[in-house]
Amino acid sequence: MNDVVPPSQDSERTAVERITKLEAQLEETKKGLIGRVERFGIIIGVIGAVFSVLLGLFSLPKAYEDFRSKPETKVVGGWPLRMSYNPQGKNIGFNFTLKVANDGAADDTITEVRANLKSDELRENNTLYFSPADLKFMEKGVDVRPAFNVGITSPRELACSISSEIGDTDLVALRRPALWHLVVELIAENKQSHSAEFCFRITNGHIQQVFDSTSEQSINYVAQSPQCEGK
Repeated sequence: MNDVVPPSQDSERTAVERITKLEAQLEETKKGLIGRVERFGIIIGVIGAVFSVLLGLFSLPKAYEDFRSKPETKVVGGWPLRMSYNPQGKNIGFNFTLKVANDGAADDTITEVRANLKSDELRENNTLYFSPADLKFMEKGVDVRPAFNVGITSPRELACSISSEIGDTDLVALRRPALWHLVVELIAENKQSHSAEFCFRITNGHIQQVFDSTSEQSINYVAQSPQCEGK
């Protein structure tokens, strides 16, 4: 029977050193792979950023052209504002002017008009809505009806009137002293809304003059009420 010779301490140490060396080599290989992956990710990110910048630069001329080709319509209400009331048909009316201009780079088209009258000082819901048929526009004696053009070189001054029959609830509200807002909207073909607002106060004296009479009466508001500032 042969005797088994136990491994020497030197051979054990050599084996441990080899294992340690292999582990170190594996760790270095891992680090190298991770580093290459990270560098590849950075390169891809830089390429994507450059592509985005170039795409933005190519889009700038079109975006600028789109911006420059848009209309810039503005509406300004002209005083005085005339309010009238006819008790025979419970008909309320307003007369005023609108100045419509276009500061853009393309003509605009107004396709719809509407208006409403409301007071923020009364508790109940008292907004009175006027239908498009209640509004009439004239320019130099000629009827102007939607759709009408607002050119970039031809501002328009429109003589406007509103006439509508009102119900008892609306009449009760108008017979109370309060600050009122008449808002007139012009809706463009691109669905943009352009509005002018007239703010005025109905006093007890105005109620007696206009709404308590048995015949048609009117009153002229020459300017916006001082109480309307900031409202």
